[in-house]
Amino acid sequence: QHRAERYPVYEHDPDYVIGVLHARDALSALAAGKELDLQSLVRPVLTVPSTLPLDRLLEAMREGRTHICVVVDEYGGTAGIVELERLMARLVGQIPDEFDPVDDTLGAVAAHDDAATVVVDGLTLVQDINQSFNLALDEERAHTIGGLVFHAIGRTPRLGDQVELDGVRLTVLELDRLRISSLKLERVRTDVAKPEG
Repeated sequence: QHRAERYPVYEHDPDYVIGVLHARDALSALAAGKELDLQSLVRPVLTVPSTLPLDRLLEAMREGRTHICVVVDEYGGTAGIVELERLMARLVGQIPDEFDPVDDTLGAVAAHDDAATVVVDGLTLVQDINQSFNLALDEERAHTIGGLVFHAIGRTPRLGDQVELDGVRLTVLELDRLRISSLKLERVRTDVAKPEG
């Protein structure tokens, strides 16, 4: 079940979307005892043409710091709505948020933080990997470790693909269509044995 957090707002005609209403803004106003003035809560919305390539769409949403945009067709009508979370879920798998139940995999990761090798679920948050293994992997590039590896590979991932990031080697073990569903994480030894003199 999809929990909507952002709602497109139109004026007179659904083809004329004037902005986005964030549920959090409305709830905050109600919690503060303020009169709910929806017009003042509507935020500007990013509008893109339906011909915009996917990579440029992602870049536009990143630069605009927005999770939702309106796609306009060649006639100026609304062709649809793109939500960043759903888009990324199609590319690298569903992105857990702070309201999702914690997966047992995260506990397994924490329990093996001293191990040289561990198998992790591709949906494990990069933040949790960093905390469990004392790493500094880029949490802005992708939310999940599978998504981060997908980005680092730079193409459709294949079984056995490897990348090295921040002192760890990540190997693709399982795939679910395009999504990396399982990875082997190994610490890369950087110490070189010196001959005894």
